[in-house]
Parts: sequence; structure tokens; C-alpha cells
Amino acid sequence: MDRYAMLTMTVVLSLISCVISNAQSQEHLKPVVNTDAPKETGIYSIGWPTWKWAEAQSKSSDKSVYLYYYTHVSSTGMQPFHGTEMCYAFFNPDTQTKWNDVDRAFSRKMFTYWMNFVKTQNPNGDGLPLWRSYQDDPHSIFELGDGNMGMISDPNQAFYDLLNGK
Repeated sequence: MDRYAMLTMTVVLSLISCVISNAQSQEHLKPVVNTDAPKETGIYSIGWPTWKWAEAQSKSSDKSVYLYYYTHVSSTGMQPFHGTEMCYAFFNPDTQTKWNDVDRAFSRKMFTYWMNFVKTQNPNGDGLPLWRSYQDDPHSIFELGDGNMGMISDPNQAFYDLLNGK
């Protein structure tokens, strides 16, 4: 892997996280264009800057950008927040909680996406739900969550458009 590919992989793995804290149920998937939006620190500090980076990267590079929305709640009830997905992404069980078989299966699938990306710069592979790139579908995002691992309409798109003056 050349230096550019290594740097791209590092930047992508560092920046693609679109994590919204306090995900209690599927209610967190509703758009957040309302009076509570300024309180959603995760959207301001992680979601919107990541979306802007993806938008800029897609215009200035021929490399695909893959965004995700992490919503998995661990078997012990640990809610998703920035960084909690890393032990799942690198199949490192029992680092933050005691995992059960559901957590291990979730992690195995997530790990497969990450390793596919490392090898081919594309997370997709046999037997995995299709993860479309930002360039292919800029208003959707890949959800890594309980009961769903696949493309969804970006629940924050209207808010990003509002911040972007659209």
C-alpha cells in the first residue's frame, strides 16, 4: 500500500464516523431540523464537519468516500457515542463491555467491511449489504445498527442543508 493510500485510509477511518449520542431507540433516526437541533452537539462537532469533508473530498478526488451512522447498542446496554464502534470495527471483543453472540456477529460483519476497505478501498464484499459511496448517493448513509446494517436516508440531511444555506 503506497503512502497516499495509507493516508487516505487513515483519514477516512478517522473522519467517516457520523455518530450521534443519546441514541435510545429508532426515534434517533428522525430528522433533527427543530428547535432542539442546536443541542445536538454530535451533529455540530462530528456529523456536519464529516458531511462537509465528504462533499469536498468527492469533488476533489477520484477516491470514493464511505460514510456511516453508528447506532448499535451493546448487549450490556452501552449506548453509541463517538469511538464506541472501534472495538467492533477491529473485532476486539470485551474491551469495553462483555460481549454476547449478537455483539460478536455484529463485530465480525463490521470488521469485514473495514478489512475489505483496507484491501480494496471499497468496504463491499460477498454476503454483505451494499454500502454505496457518498458520490453514488449523497443523501444516504450506511447505518451500522441493531436490526439494520444498510443504506438509509441520512436522518440529518435537512439539518446539514440548513447549515449549508440550502
